[in-house]
Amino acid sequence: MKNIVIIGNGIAGITAARHIRKKSDYHITIVSSETKYFFSRTALMYVFMGHMKFEHTQPYENWF
Repeated sequence: MKNIVIIGNGIAGITAARHIRKKSDYHITIVSSETKYFFSRTALMYVFMGHMKFEHTQPYENWF
């Protein structure tokens, strides 16, 4: 089995991982110095303004 390493867990890294997962059974490792779990960074302004909760910025379950 091949191993894929993706640097960064932003939208580009997570999207790349999702597409690789759909088309293969490769083992995927994501390396990042940011948070463990993916969230929409662009939606943070709405959290700060009180228009949405942080939980709503997470499009995927944390296990993903």
